Amino acid sequence: MVKPLAGNLVLYGAGFQPAYGGKCHDSGWLHLPLLGRMFRPMSVNLRGMLRFSVLLLVCSCALSAQSKNPADLAPGRLLVAARNLTDPLFAKSVILLVHYDATGALGLMVNRETKFPVSHILQGDLAAAGDSNPIFVGGPVSLGMVFALARAKSKPVGATPVLGDIFFLSTKTALENALRHAAASTPLRLYAGYSGWDAGQLDNEVLSGSWYIFSRSEDLAFDAKPDTLWARLIRKADHGDLLKAALVPDPPTRRAGK
Repeated sequence: MVKPLAGNLVLYGAGFQPAYGGKCHDSGWLHLPLLGRMFRPMSVNLRGMLRFSVLLLVCSCALSAQSKNPADLAPGRLLVAARNLTDPLFAKSVILLVHYDATGALGLMVNRETKFPVSHILQGDLAAAGDSNPIFVGGPVSLGMVFALARAKSKPVGATPVLGDIFFLSTKTALENALRHAAASTPLRLYAGYSGWDAGQLDNEVLSGSWYIFSRSEDLAFDAKPDTLWARLIRKADHGDLLKAALVPDPPTRRAGK
């Protein structure tokens, strides 16, 4: 795991016990095997045309396109836990990578919203004293430390750019400055703890099938319904896998007598 970061704000407050998990109910989705039964009498050429049409659909759905290639890991990418990832610390999580290089990776869970308002968690005379927005659990590492994501037109003081108009705040000075100058035009989300990986660890987890890598998206990082974010993205991942499977050519058939 990546070592805890120094110089960060510290949480306080009795009974702060962030809960992991939570039930997600998937709704129905298109099942491509039904298409196979419907079009079984089609000729080989028509099947080829169908596969080509599906390929065009895959290419046109930029957001739903996902990767299982570690080469696509980079700051700003979203990690979506695969269904087979059963570790309770990361199951059904969506993580925004804020740092990734040869030394390791660091990210924040953007779908682990708690019931604890910021005003009940932070200590000190900050602008957040009357803030009723909930704090998020960023990951299992250093849960007593606070980090933040800010969405701003210009780079906040002491912040690290992540993607587009989203910035990562990890130092006490940067966080206090952002909290004191927070405005409706500059959304700010606070996270307790973070998710960290040593060099090569995340790459291996991706290769093992534990994570999908989604394209960068500022809107998803600040999604209005974080509790349903994983369910929505995993359905897109499943759909993408089914489409790719539909493009696999049929095995050659032997003619009678040969």
